[in-house]
Amino acid sequence: MDKVKINIMQVFLSILISALIGYAFYYFANDNNLLLGLVSGILLAIIGLFVFAINFKNEKKKFNTKVLSSLFFFFIFFANLIFVFINFVPNVYLIVNGSIFLIYLIIFTNLIKAKQ
Repeated sequence: MDKVKINIMQVFLSILISALIGYAFYYFANDNNLLLGLVSGILLAIIGLFVFAINFKNEKKKFNTKVLSSLFFFFIFFANLIFVFINFVPNVYLIVNGSIFLIYLIIFTNLIKAKQ
C-alpha cells in the first residue's frame, strides 16, 4: 500500500471552494436549485480533495491521480454549469451526475491498484 499525505489546510480550502461553487449553482439555477447546489457541491468537494489535498508518495500515482481528478472535476463542473441554464428533470440530473462520479471512482480505484 502506498503512503498517502493529507494536507489539512488544503482539505479545508478545497471544501470551501466546492461549497462556494455549489452555492453559486444554487443561486443561479432556475428550477431544482437546492438539488443542484447540494449535489454539485458534494461531488466537487470529493473530487477536489484528490486534486488539491491528497498526495501519494509515488510520483507516478500522484501525477496520474491529479490529472484524472482534475479532468473529472472540470467535467462535473461544466456538466452542472449546463444544468444551471436548462430546466431538467431531477431523475435525469441524478443519473447523469451519478454515472459520471461512478465512472470516476472505477477509473480511480483501478489507477490506485495498478503497479507503477
